[in-house]
Amino acid sequence: MCYCLLFFFLSQILMEYLMPLNLVYHDRVEFEILKDNPADIDCVLDLIKKTVDRAGISEYFIILGDSVAYSGPGGPEQSVSRYMNDIARERGLPPVFNLAVPAAQAGDFYTLLLKLEEKGISTDNVIINLIYGGFVKRDPRPPVVYWFYRDLERLDPETYEAVRLHLEQARAAETGEKPRKINEKIQEFLQYRVFPVVPVLKYRDFIRDAIFRKAGVPRTTGDARPWYEKPYLPGLLKQAEYQRLFSPEPVVLDGTNPNVFFLKKIAERQRGKNLFVFMSPVNSELMKEEVSRPGYKQNLNEINAFMGQLARDYSFHYRDLSDAIPQELFSDHLHLVSGGYQRLAEILWDWVETANQGQEERRE
Repeated sequence: MCYCLLFFFLSQILMEYLMPLNLVYHDRVEFEILKDNPADIDCVLDLIKKTVDRAGISEYFIILGDSVAYSGPGGPEQSVSRYMNDIARERGLPPVFNLAVPAAQAGDFYTLLLKLEEKGISTDNVIINLIYGGFVKRDPRPPVVYWFYRDLERLDPETYEAVRLHLEQARAAETGEKPRKINEKIQEFLQYRVFPVVPVLKYRDFIRDAIFRKAGVPRTTGDARPWYEKPYLPGLLKQAEYQRLFSPEPVVLDGTNPNVFFLKKIAERQRGKNLFVFMSPVNSELMKEEVSRPGYKQNLNEINAFMGQLARDYSFHYRDLSDAIPQELFSDHLHLVSGGYQRLAEILWDWVETANQGQEERRE
């Protein structure tokens, strides 16, 4: 019995040591796995940490964001991070790790910064994408910490308490105010407390996915065709959940806005570091009616002015890229086709290189 236990413990240690990064990460996080168990982000972070330590990589960039930086609706091979890494190899630039998660909000970005620091992963170079809809008044949905609220509660209880009521109201609105069942509470306890300490359980979702892929089960991706080949899009984008993203109602840009609350905390935490924040590109042809409204234009101007001032106050870089990508390179209202993400990768690296060169010249 003792030998069996010893073998089990040794095998778990060996499994943790030998686990490859490509089991959990392919140019971006595996959203189809994370969406069912956000605690799996720890597997990704742990293996990124091991990868950079073993390779002696001292400088790298972390991307945080939502489905735009994640690079939906296509697969990882057309993600902005894949193209940024291609460029990095050509120009001798640092590698990029993409931790963007679809539907993630500003509170998730902040929480991921805390988790990166906890894991010993550098946050010296960070790129974050924002969208206009993040500043729009919530109803109370979406929750400003969509995925990682349990981690926020653990890592920064004071901040969690400041937004707890909003999060509870938003989650209640999403679930129809149904209380969590006891089996859901047990599952959450296992995911966050038990599974992480036993490698075969910790990586179980990724191991199962790898087995399915080996068996030829295809990965699920969205419709990555250009927007003008999707006749259903105009009607779909008239639905309330999409119209909200372009609401012309006046935005409030103070601490009562959950997005602003967390952006200020991010700026404060990243002060003195290499932080790049950009407003995501918008398909102004497909969304012509929405982006032409005076209220939208006024709001965007105010958001840009606010972000510009915040960038000056906390010494980070901000840029509005809403008009930076040609309309033919969009897949829908916000997301891009492969060539669009390739163009975005070029824009981001050119911006980073120019900013860093300017900093070096000022030091001289």
